[in-house]
Amino acid sequence: MQNRMQLSGFSWNTERLARIDPSAKNRAARRTKSAFTLVELLVVIALIATLVAMLFPVFGAARGKARQAVCASNLQQIGVAIALYAQDYDDRYPNGASVPDKHSYTYGVELEDRNDLDSLPSLQVILDAYTKNRVIWRCSSDTGYADLDYPYLDKDAKFDSLAASPSGYERYGTSYLYHVALPLLQLPYPANGCGLNDVETGPGQVDIVWDTIGSWHGGEKPVGGRYNALRGDGHIIVENTDARLFSLILGPAPCGGD
Repeated sequence: MQNRMQLSGFSWNTERLARIDPSAKNRAARRTKSAFTLVELLVVIALIATLVAMLFPVFGAARGKARQAVCASNLQQIGVAIALYAQDYDDRYPNGASVPDKHSYTYGVELEDRNDLDSLPSLQVILDAYTKNRVIWRCSSDTGYADLDYPYLDKDAKFDSLAASPSGYERYGTSYLYHVALPLLQLPYPANGCGLNDVETGPGQVDIVWDTIGSWHGGEKPVGGRYNALRGDGHIIVENTDARLFSLILGPAPCGGD
């Protein structure tokens, strides 16, 4: 009886509202019809999940490109600091050591030179007065490494392992390596390079500073690496493992020397 009275009262109120505002009854009906059913909600959720799954790799690639761009910007600033140093020191490269020079075997340098290298300050320490910001030595993609990726070196040579965790920057103060042969050979800035058959090339073919590991920017270790590298003429290049090792193995000019 009470329910019937409530329903009767609701009907009376609806009719009264309808007389006052004829559109009220239609709006109430539309609100009732516009509610989602459970099936419709599940369909919408499934569509959203599908879109997220499709877009997630795109967002990941965009973040990777952004980190690579920051890394390239860091190298550009390091290149400016090296140029300023050369202006102050008779067009010479900073007489500093790279990470493997101080902590492992020095690639491309005779072992008797190790004592001299061990006594040298790191490149980032030498350039402190020109950078004023140690953060530029940290690549945003630096996730550390278990060892350096030099896949084509003499397998009979003895190399010390070199690991960095959680990142090269946090372990050694830098995410980058330096072409230490430039100051050791006392080459003028900017140094030319040696191409095939000892043909001299321009500074744009010489790597000065580059990423420690080639897999940070989507490459595969050890052969399929992709490195940001600062070339001798100041421009930044993204190069593969072969291009980077070509620059290092052939080395800077003078060509045909002992």
